Amino acid sequence: MTRLVCIGLDYTAADTAERASAWSEDLLRALKEEGRILEGLLLTTCNRSEVYLRLSPDADAPSELTHPKARVYTGTELVLHLLRVLLGLESLACGESHIAAQVKACYGEGSDLCGPWLHRLFQSSLKMAKLLRTCYHPGMEPSIPRLMIDMLAPASVPLSVLVLGAGEMGEETSRLLLSLSLSGSPQRDAEAATDVEAAPRALKPAVGSLVLSNRTPDRTEALFSRLSPRLERESGTKVATLPWEQWREASRHFDAIFFCTGSPVPLFSMEDARPGQQVFDLGSPPQVARSTEEYGARLVALDDLARTAEEATKRYRKKLRRLEEEAVNAASSIMSELETLSGETYKRLVLHRAERIVADRAERTSKRTGTDEETLRRMGWSIVKALLSPAFAESAPHARRLWKILAGELEESDDV
Repeated sequence: MTRLVCIGLDYTAADTAERASAWSEDLLRALKEEGRILEGLLLTTCNRSEVYLRLSPDADAPSELTHPKARVYTGTELVLHLLRVLLGLESLACGESHIAAQVKACYGEGSDLCGPWLHRLFQSSLKMAKLLRTCYHPGMEPSIPRLMIDMLAPASVPLSVLVLGAGEMGEETSRLLLSLSLSGSPQRDAEAATDVEAAPRALKPAVGSLVLSNRTPDRTEALFSRLSPRLERESGTKVATLPWEQWREASRHFDAIFFCTGSPVPLFSMEDARPGQQVFDLGSPPQVARSTEEYGARLVALDDLARTAEEATKRYRKKLRRLEEEAVNAASSIMSELETLSGETYKRLVLHRAERIVADRAERTSKRTGTDEETLRRMGWSIVKALLSPAFAESAPHARRLWKILAGELEESDDV
């Protein structure tokens, strides 16, 4: 029976609010304390919310974790899915690289609920994904910031833009906005650079001024400093910083606002947007609250982007075919490692259980017959090792079943 299970919701199955509320780390912790799961990890990114579980051989996933819209992965399919997630192959912006850092962060934060299986799964998958990306990724990948900026409405004059957030997403958004020119968008420029058959593109707006704001002033200044060398080489765009406490009051003065923070609750309502303003919400959960009347302002959120991303990235997907093929082979390799881990773990459990049995029998026999207990223990242990040696030399599935039975985890009639 299945040991590892992944239950997942992605952007094709549920919106950001539904994904964010599907599961929690507190729920996984409670289930582990109750013994209903052996290991667990909650993975939440811009595109998905998933739980990875290790279950007892005879256990099903707890009912609290089931979801009518979720997909369930097991075995090698689970490993392949995790690799595809890490490589951006399951992302809204196919092939994007931000996802690997998000998965690594989730694993780091929730690792206390992991055991040997999930640790090995995620550590091996993270290393393999890095290797595959280095060897087979075509580069110039799409990303959520690229696709969002590609949806900026045309304008006859340079735009004034506010970027909230100075993390990885905020920095990429800022850099792409600075590179935005009247010749095209960053995503389309990237496609044109790698696709000689790309058709001529429509003009897109330029950025006249870019303002950065973040909760932590030091991070805002650090981002500004990283962008400064570029500003010295290029002219035309004015870049400034704005204290976090002032951005709400100043928000109506900007033509476009990009929300790139990690806030768990909405920071802005479309009721506060001015007519003609463009608002881009890159957050999951959403950082901008929709209103029944948006008063002529325009909101583009991840759920909106999901409806157009497949068409926008169609050409790029063709360049990822080799990466997809190699991911299949890599998944089989990682699964073999996990099965080896299973075998070695059960071997140790068998030896530990055998040692306890021998010690118990030696003690009983010594009390009954007066024979030296240590001598009896050594004799018994020699016999046990001789009996187990042939089984330990085997690596076939039936041998792993035998180890489980000897370890006391399965009865002889149980299904594996």
